[in-house]
Amino acid sequence: MRIAVVVPDPEFGSQTVKIFKDAGHDPELTTDIDGLVELLAAEDFAAIVADLSVDGVEWAEALADVRPDGVPVLACFPPIEPDVRAVALEVGLDQVVPRSRLAREGGTLLNDLLDDK
Repeated sequence: MRIAVVVPDPEFGSQTVKIFKDAGHDPELTTDIDGLVELLAAEDFAAIVADLSVDGVEWAEALADVRPDGVPVLACFPPIEPDVRAVALEVGLDQVVPRSRLAREGGTLLNDLLDDK
């Protein structure tokens, strides 16, 4: 499935793309919300994966605003910032896990989220 991946850190972005390629998905990487908006305008995606490590609260709110109806969002956050997770869930992101868990279980988490939709 085609998924949009928005990760500001190039190293973690590459790692994240590999995680989802290995899980059988076709990820398209961008580094910011504006890039995500461009991706979403150009084609349809089955899901969005986002790293909320930079400007997490603002990114969570922006993701909730720009995601198309019915497209699930799997996001990760820095464990030292539980308020980011709380806001992300409050604004309607589907699943928000610690960054380390996304790195370990990202493919499984996304597949389960897509199966639930």
